[in-house]
Amino acid sequence: MIGYVDIEQMYVELLNYYGRHSFKPSEILEQEIAKRVSAGMSREEAIANLYREVFGASTQPSEKRGVSLEEALESLMTAKREDYSTLAALIVWLVAILVTVASAGSHQGYGVIQGYAAILVLLALLGLALTVRLQSGKKGKWVWREVLSIEGAGDRWMDVMRQVPKIYQKLALQNVESETIDDKLILRMNLETMVTVRYESGSQTLPADLGPFTVEATFRNIGGTLFVEAVYEGRPPVTYASYAAQAYEQAIAAFRAAVEEAYEATKPKTLVLIDFEKLEQLLASKGVVVTAVRCPYCGGSVQLPKEGDTTKCSYCGTTLRAVDIYKALKEIVKGLE
Repeated sequence: MIGYVDIEQMYVELLNYYGRHSFKPSEILEQEIAKRVSAGMSREEAIANLYREVFGASTQPSEKRGVSLEEALESLMTAKREDYSTLAALIVWLVAILVTVASAGSHQGYGVIQGYAAILVLLALLGLALTVRLQSGKKGKWVWREVLSIEGAGDRWMDVMRQVPKIYQKLALQNVESETIDDKLILRMNLETMVTVRYESGSQTLPADLGPFTVEATFRNIGGTLFVEAVYEGRPPVTYASYAAQAYEQAIAAFRAAVEEAYEATKPKTLVLIDFEKLEQLLASKGVVVTAVRCPYCGGSVQLPKEGDTTKCSYCGTTLRAVDIYKALKEIVKGLE
């Protein structure tokens, strides 16, 4: 089903690279891979080799793309801790000013120095208040990307892409705006959650705005496999970083599930026609011989014909289908087993 493979990520990054330099990126990429395969490499080795040549010595996808989701979400918490460290440093700076002023005042008269001290303390307090205000409303930028793949679904990429928005709307439990541009699907929403604020007198649960969250997904058919390159971006308030991390994880899980569910929804449906001749064979394979059944509507005895896919109850005139009779009998047989 859905896969998360480094080689596939390399392939998509190479495809994007050649797409910036050619109108036929897939043809050029496949030619480059074919050259290396003819030289004795496997397809995977050829892709990794070409990736090294194009992007550098690393055999792994670029650092930005190689970060796991857990590591990327942890970076949100790191940013929050760094902001708190900055705030703590400012408080230490203010305390140092107050100590210096107090020390100077103890050795000199209060005259001019008292005036300078008052100005310094006032400026320090204003700076601290401004910093706290800015920190509380500050928003960071968070970006993470991955490549999903579904074998055998490449020729249905457009149908899958059309299905994803409504399924994602259902799974994300958020108001989602969607936009499609060629092979690209863009999903936008503003995440919200409930946070608990603690006061000296107690606590209160309030709604919190976690900022905008965007999914930009590119759908491609590569050799019959559907590749979905998804780029997730959020702008969370630093204050609510931990809540944003939880919300992002849920939003990404919902997108993955939406892609898979969309794929299942677009699968060709298998049409099975069961007539009474086929019904007899199916029942016989289970060791069951049935010549008559009870009408589910009036209870009258209905003789099963040897051919056709429908029959009528001679008592109430209801039309009975072979497939419905088979389903009912299968449940009975299952119960007996």
